[in-house]
Amino acid sequence: MFISHAAPEDNAFTLWLGAKLAAMGYEVWADVLRLRGGDDWQRKLEHALRHRARKVLLVGNPRAVEKQGVRNEIQIASDVARKIGDTEFVIPLRMAPFEAPFLIAHAQYIDFQRGWAAGLAELLETLDQTYRVPRGSVNGSAIWREIQLIHAKAVVAKPERLVSNWLAIDQLPAKIRYFDFKAGSERLAQARIKDSPCPVVPFRRGFLTFARYHDLQEHFGAHLPLKLESERTTHWFLEEGWPKLDIARWDARNKFSDLARQALESLFRSRGLKGYQLSGWQQAWWAPVDVAPTTKVAFRWDDIAGLRQIQGVSAKRQMNWHFGVSVAARTAPFRHVRILSRLIFTEDGHKPFDDPAKMHRLRRSFAKTWRKTIFLCRYLRQEKFRREIHEGLNVVENRNSATSFVFFGKGGEIATNRLDDQESAALALHLLQNCLVYVNTRMMQAVLAEPKWSVRLTPEDYRGLTPLIYGHVNPYGRFDLNLNRRIDFEQTQAA
Repeated sequence: MFISHAAPEDNAFTLWLGAKLAAMGYEVWADVLRLRGGDDWQRKLEHALRHRARKVLLVGNPRAVEKQGVRNEIQIASDVARKIGDTEFVIPLRMAPFEAPFLIAHAQYIDFQRGWAAGLAELLETLDQTYRVPRGSVNGSAIWREIQLIHAKAVVAKPERLVSNWLAIDQLPAKIRYFDFKAGSERLAQARIKDSPCPVVPFRRGFLTFARYHDLQEHFGAHLPLKLESERTTHWFLEEGWPKLDIARWDARNKFSDLARQALESLFRSRGLKGYQLSGWQQAWWAPVDVAPTTKVAFRWDDIAGLRQIQGVSAKRQMNWHFGVSVAARTAPFRHVRILSRLIFTEDGHKPFDDPAKMHRLRRSFAKTWRKTIFLCRYLRQEKFRREIHEGLNVVENRNSATSFVFFGKGGEIATNRLDDQESAALALHLLQNCLVYVNTRMMQAVLAEPKWSVRLTPEDYRGLTPLIYGHVNPYGRFDLNLNRRIDFEQTQAA
């Protein structure tokens, strides 16, 4: 098989087609073989065209038929066709509408406009069924694969910057302490614990805290004398819990998260930020108009710099908007604090709206256009960006579908209000998903390692590959039924 094409414009298609045909057993020649270097390819190519070619495949488009090199090859092919008596020696592959040269005006083309994969299927059927072109026993795909890799980029391991809303905790408080009250009213003690200036978590009759005795006693006063019952290093508290106090590891981590959240919220409060109660226990912290500027604020993180506005006024809606944050401390997969973005609306820059439903409507309507215009312009202008968005949506949909499949019990709902049970169910779900993806990936790698598959897949095929498949998985286990044998119920009862 000889492929005539415009170089270098149609090199990519020729490399793809040559590899596919070579993998199917055809001996393929084309001008791109010169890229390999080393031999007198000009002489070899002309010899292959004149004396060895069974068919000539013309990559047809307006650009190709205007190339003098392509016209020369068409002329030689026409001479060979008359010599061997084959009126269909040249097979045009129609990549785009073009005016066929006079010498091949009668030739029936293979349509590649619908797609490379569809055109290849039609070409292979035509070569096999119509023209009976024989295939060789030697697989020549290695040469074509070598040419494809000449300008390929190798995978390089190098560090990459990650801009995240996860802030690592670099240092922990040295110790966590358990204080009890030596005397005093239990009701008064609980009231003082709630308004403690230091982060504390109620435990038994007392509380857990990172604070020292002298930081606490003044707040609790003489009527509630404190007693340090026990203390433990924070590191081992998180790793092992506190066996002496019957605090399990998971409970210790929950209490640490509570203490860390209180510490951060205390910092926000000291800087003049106000808290807004969201659903559940979360709070959004935002800056009133007299605390933070209403103009853009400059920032710099190493080599990343920019301007951002964190609050402003909407004259149309007669309200102020404020960017806020919520914080959540976590110990897995590493110790960190998650910063969650919030949006608060106020009447005058100080007083948030009382109606939660109104606040929710404003969040959905007011903020949705902030980035939509830029996004839409980029989406309409860049085909690569559209493909990236659609691929991302496909991944998300596949992941959601796999999640529903794996978490099939009780309609896919977590039927418990206990935080630790919810967390365990979510972690188990993630573990099963990761196992499913790992096994599928290994199976796909084993298949793609075979040359007959690696060269047959198109770029569109590779983009469609995903390890988030589950059609081959039976979530209910395997049941082997023997329909040739009846159950002996009497023997079962006797046993």
